This record gives sequence, structure tokens and C-alpha cells, in this order.
Amino acid sequence: MRIQRIVTLLLAGVCAAMVEPGCFSNRQTKAEEEALARWEGVRTGMALQLAQQQFHNGQLDRARQTLLGAIETQSNDARLYLLLAKVMFELQDLPTAQAHLKQAGHLAPDLAEVDYLQGVFAQSTSQWAQAHQAYLAAYQKDPSSQSYLCALAEAKLALGQHQQAAELLSSRFEDFPSSAHLHIAAASSFLAVEDFDRAEQLYQQAIDINPSNAEAQEGLANTFYLAGKYSQASELLAKLIRKEPAEHPGLQRRLADCYLAAGQYSLAIRAYQACLA
Repeated sequence: MRIQRIVTLLLAGVCAAMVEPGCFSNRQTKAEEEALARWEGVRTGMALQLAQQQFHNGQLDRARQTLLGAIETQSNDARLYLLLAKVMFELQDLPTAQAHLKQAGHLAPDLAEVDYLQGVFAQSTSQWAQAHQAYLAAYQKDPSSQSYLCALAEAKLALGQHQQAAELLSSRFEDFPSSAHLHIAAASSFLAVEDFDRAEQLYQQAIDINPSNAEAQEGLANTFYLAGKYSQASELLAKLIRKEPAEHPGLQRRLADCYLAAGQYSLAIRAYQACLA
């Protein structure tokens, strides 16, 4: 029995000696692979950050080279292809931009920004139906994005879906209560369907949010004019023109039109003459 126990112990020791080096080797290989993967991730992140800086600084060729270099070692990162698509679009190479965007979508099918960029690319060639479809997909994937919401509304306006655009935007005011831009976009939509009261209300709300927003003030003045409120329109237009006369040649013409429509002919003549100066 003692001999059998000794033999058993010896066999166990031999097996342990045979197995242990292999286990250690496997653990070492796995650790090396994990370390390498972490390093590749860090290096990709650094390259992406550098390319983003180059892109925002207008160094498009450098950004392209940085991204292509990163893709050589990390070809499965959708972020690289997404930014490269933006770079190529700015370089006015739309086919290449679309190819890189397609690859980004293949790697990350749930990434809403891919759909959004598809909409931007389609819009750049006035393909509004395709742009609408892409913006809708982006918005459905990420309803929290105000950019996707406004892009979808803009596409609806371009397709003549004014009422739908107005309803879509106004349905999200509670989610973006401090967004003057959203109120302006909604006001423009209601103005397109000649709902002057609603447009006036929304432009005024945008001004309440941001009193210095010139776009909202111009929109309100235009709404006054189209609604036949010439006195209010001319008062607001004159105020805007006094602030920066050289910046508002179109407003000067609209002011003259207001005076003419209101029967204030001497003021209209003076305003038209100012347009020619």
C-alpha cells in the first residue's frame, strides 16, 4: 500500500511537471495578447485625437494621412472610417467619402452618426428624399440629438412637408426648453404654412431665450411683414439696421417694402435710396 501511494505521488508530480510549463506558457501568451490589444487601443485613440485636431484646424491632408496610418494597424475601428469620411467629404471627394462611410456602417451598424452623415452627403447633392431617409434613421437611433432632429425637420421642409416639420419640432420643446435654435426652426416651419400667429409666438420665445439672437429677430420682423403688421415690422427692422447697417442690405429692402405697403411713401423712397447707396 505504501509503495502504491508513493508511486501515485510520483506520477502526480510528473504530471504536474509536464502540465505546469504549458499552463504558464498559455497564461503568458494570453497576457501578452491582452497587453498588445490595450496598446493598440491606446495608439488608435491617440491617432484619432490627433486626426480630429488636424481636421478641426483645417489640416485635411495631414488628417487623412494620420487616419490611413491608423487603419493599417487597426482596421476594425469604425471611428477611424467615420472621421476619414468627413475628411474626404471636405476634400470634395464624395465617392471616397461614401466608401469610407459605408465601411464605418458595416463595422458599427447601430452608430447614428453614420446615418446622419449619409444624410449630409445626400443633401449636398440635393437628394432630399435620400437625405430624409438617412436623417430619420439617425433620429430614430438617437432621439436625444438636437442636430438629428433639426436635420430631419429641414429635410421635411425641403420635401414640402411643412406641417409635419412644424409638428415634429414643436413636440420636442419640453426636451430642449432652452434651445433658441429649435424654436426658430419650428417658427420657420409654421411660417411656411402661413400660421403667422404660431410663428410669431415661437420667434418671440426664441428671443426670450436669447435676446441677442439676430436670426430670431429677423424672423419675427419677416413674420410681422407677411402678416400685414407693417408698423411692428418696420419698427423692428429699423432697430436691426441701426445696429449694423452694412450687415443687413436685405433688411433695408424689406423695410422699404413695409413703408410702401403701409402707405408711408416718403419713408419708402428714402429706404429704397438707402438700398442703392
